[in-house]
Formats: sequence, C-alpha cells, structure tokens
Amino acid sequence: MISRANNQVTYPAGFQLVAAMNPRPCGYLSEKTSMGRDRCRCTVDQILRCRHRVTGPLMDRIDLQVGVPTLAKGTFSDPQLKEDIREHYQAEKMIPDARRRMWSRGGTNAQLSSKDVEAQCLLESQGQKLLDDAAHQLGCSARGYYKVLKIALTIADLEGADEISSSHLSEALNLRRLDRLEM
Repeated sequence: MISRANNQVTYPAGFQLVAAMNPRPCGYLSEKTSMGRDRCRCTVDQILRCRHRVTGPLMDRIDLQVGVPTLAKGTFSDPQLKEDIREHYQAEKMIPDARRRMWSRGGTNAQLSSKDVEAQCLLESQGQKLLDDAAHQLGCSARGYYKVLKIALTIADLEGADEISSSHLSEALNLRRLDRLEM
C-alpha cells in the first residue's frame, strides 16, 4: 500500500529484500590487523554519519541484520566447506519441515499479524523477561519486538521445537544486530 496525502493505492506485491552495507566508512568492524590493532580508524562522528544514512524506520523493517566478517584465506577454495555447511544445517530436512510447521499455522511466520504472533508465541516467564529486558535496553519499537518473536518462532520451527525457548529468543535478538549500536 502506498499512502500519500489523502490517497491510498494498494498494489499486489510480494518480495524478499536482501541488502548490504558497511557498518563504518572504512568497511571494518571488529577486525584486527596482523599486529592485533583495530583496522578501523574512523571517528565516532564518521561512524554516526555512516549509520544515519539508513534511517531507523527503514532498518526496523529489515528482519535479519547480521554482520559478515572477513573470511579467512582459503575459505572459498576449501572443498570440505560446502559439505560441512550442509551437514551442520541439515538443509534438505530442516527447511521443508520448518515450512510445513509454518503452513500448518496458515502461512509463513513473516506473514503473521501482531495478533497471530501473540497467539502463536506464548513464552514462559523467563523468556518473556528476557525479551522485555532486551526490548527495553535496545529501545525496540513494537515492530521490532514482533519481528524478534517471528524470528524466534522460525528458529524454533527449524529445530522442530513446539515452543519458543530462551535460547531461541537469544538467537533472534542476536540476528537484530543493528538494533545494538556498536562503536
């Protein structure tokens, strides 16, 4: 839906956005030189200017925000890497099983409304406290709060779990990296 002034137009559309950005002008975050020093030489002001190029409301709409470190030399030429990843994630089994779990609820977790999220994501008191504390500390919006729950539900689905655990919530919160401003 596009809203402008007193008009609204709805176009049928579905898409998946994958985006990339450098967290700092130099492109280095938490990377060290061979001498053990930080590679980044950016000032706090430069980092903040870089971060503010993408607005908070836009970032709030991006479900997964993960950092991608520089890969070690030889990573791409390692013949064992693909097999290790496949075995680790059991992709052939985990993803179809998780999608079946989602569709049994009526659609993908990303499509759940806030009301549906509340009905599907019942948390034990420890998990609720973890989420409430993190949401307060990170200054999560309502949208961000529900996105964390949807991500946690997806992680639970991938593991074949019937309930969201504190570990699912912790992992989901870690996948909202840019909610945590790192200097």
